[in-house]
Amino acid sequence: MLKTVVVEDEENLLHMLVYFLNAHPAYEVVGAFSNPEEALKEFPTLAPDILFLDIAMPKMNGIELATHIQSDNCQLVFTTAYTHYALDALKLEASDYLLKPIMPENIEAITPKLLKKHKMQQMYNEVNDIRNKKEPFIHCFGTFTVFASQEQAIKWPTRKVEELFAYLLTHHQCIVNKWRLSEDLWPNKGMNNIYNSVYLLNKTLKEFHLPIRVVNKNEGYMLEFLEKVKVDMHAFQNLTDEDVSTDEAMDLMCGISKRGSLFSDKDYAWATLYREQYNVKHHTIMLQFIKHYEKKDAYVYKMLQKEYELLYGE
Repeated sequence: MLKTVVVEDEENLLHMLVYFLNAHPAYEVVGAFSNPEEALKEFPTLAPDILFLDIAMPKMNGIELATHIQSDNCQLVFTTAYTHYALDALKLEASDYLLKPIMPENIEAITPKLLKKHKMQQMYNEVNDIRNKKEPFIHCFGTFTVFASQEQAIKWPTRKVEELFAYLLTHHQCIVNKWRLSEDLWPNKGMNNIYNSVYLLNKTLKEFHLPIRVVNKNEGYMLEFLEKVKVDMHAFQNLTDEDVSTDEAMDLMCGISKRGSLFSDKDYAWATLYREQYNVKHHTIMLQFIKHYEKKDAYVYKMLQKEYELLYGE
């Protein structure tokens, strides 16, 4: 859901735009102002994701207001009745602009782009936050991302080595028989590929100081964690219905919702079944969250409902 602020000096247009935005499941209007100076004053407190700005306003126009806003996390959408203002809006790296009169279909048309940019910004912020803590972490949902404690993303020697790591992560705490591993990752190509890739994987993990190694046990392989490493897939695997009341579970679910499905940037054939299983579990737990907050917190309940509608269209 996109936290949204609207600045429009004409009261009737302001109320209409707020109404259209609140009717859309992707938006939550947290502030509406007819006075741009008041909007500028309240901006740091509201911290919106999207700012709809009228360009032609007295005292301070939308272009001027935008130059005073210091936030990489807020996208600008200018609204205007004049096409010649569009170039000025684009010079300020606005995400988009809307020509008046604004109708619901105009908002719908720009929403996918706004959501995509918002998701990318959140992922960037999340990576930076964890990197600043100097802790290793692994995201399997959305873009497969592995950061080591050196604040450095792992560079894989081959795509198959990366896939081997993803495969063993998915089979956490399980010994994977080497013949099954060979069939899933290198069908009809023999065992040498496994031996070489395991060697390269261990070498890479050691080079990047990630406290994980591949061990050979009982004619198979598994990952051994030498220290605690944050892995979103493992946290999600351990999530139960009883966890819906915790902030940690809420953060985990919201993060997964924003990032996407399991290994969504990869075409791993073996991951299809796991992806479907996790999607079903995510759907089920989302419903549990909604039920839990229905009478407990109206704001969170509304937020979760909109998130659910956005994800599942129900």
